[in-house]
Parts: sequence; C-alpha cells; structure tokens
Amino acid sequence: MEVAICGSLQFASQNQIQRKLKNSGIEFKFFIKDFTNDSARIDLFDNLQPITFFEFKRLVDAGKLDGLIFANSRGALINSNLITFFKFHEIPNVGLFTGQSLPSPIYWLEMDKTFITYLETNLIDSCNLNCKGCTHFSVLFNRKEIYPLETFRRDIRILSSKSDILRFRLLGGEPLLLNNLDKYKNFS
Repeated sequence: MEVAICGSLQFASQNQIQRKLKNSGIEFKFFIKDFTNDSARIDLFDNLQPITFFEFKRLVDAGKLDGLIFANSRGALINSNLITFFKFHEIPNVGLFTGQSLPSPIYWLEMDKTFITYLETNLIDSCNLNCKGCTHFSVLFNRKEIYPLETFRRDIRILSSKSDILRFRLLGGEPLLLNNLDKYKNFS
C-alpha cells in the first residue's frame, strides 16, 4: 500500500513510524504539507516530497496512491473536521497513527461510518465513595442502577455498525462495583 502522511511529523518521525510499521506493507511516498502542524520539522521526512492535498487527491484519483496516514500524538485531539474533509473528498483509505500498538499502530477508519473521537457511558450510577466534587452525582444514588449487559451489548453492536469510535470509556458511579465488569470490557 502506497500512502502519503500528514499531521504531526515531529511525533511521527520517519524512524519511529517505520519501526512501528515494519513488515506492514505500507510505503510512504509523500507528505501532505497542508495538514502538517510543525512545518519547521519537515526535515524528519527529507526523502519524501511535500505535496498539497489537492496534488495528493489527483494521485489517489489516478490510482497512484492508496490513501493517507494522519500522524497524531497520543492524547492530542483528533480533528474530526479534518476526517470529515477526507470523507468529503472520498479518500479511500485513511489511517490514524497514534504511536500506540493496541491492536495495531494504525487505526484504519471506515469511511462510510460516522467518526467519533471520544465516547463514554455509565455502567452503574451508584458509588461506594462520598466525594464532594463528584461530577456524576453518584452520591445521590442510593440504589444500584446498572446498565444491563445484554442491553449494553446490543447498543454497542448498533453503534459500531454505524460509527467509527476512536476512544470509548466505561464510567460510573463506580464500575468496579460490578461483579461482571470484565464482560462489559470483553465481548464480540
């Protein structure tokens, strides 16, 4: 697969990204200078020709490039407007490189789905603590209101069929009060 790279080039130095993608079959041909947030560090990819997004788009349309990888430092907010821009221009393969390796260093987006950078849900409302600054108002719940496992699984299946979620967190109350918390985390 031949792709261009854009985003935080300093974060995704050529040595780092090549090490993480060793034996992946991904070959970098260009970097897209329009979406590079640290233009003073383009020397990190000195063997890649800088091109504009519209030059990149012409190469994709001509079948000379397969897509792009957007490098993003861990913890930085992914710009969902940029993802929408890529979808609008019908880029066939868009991968996010965050440097994390679980399950892969590249998170390939499904371009026909809605992209959600962050989503969370409460599994249980109650909590065994009494924190005065609780932002979930867990101290107000006396009973154990629990998100039923089968309902949760159904909702996640529906959500994942329609959207591409980068980060999903399970919250509460106190989720560790659930005897079956591992079943919420691990299911297919």
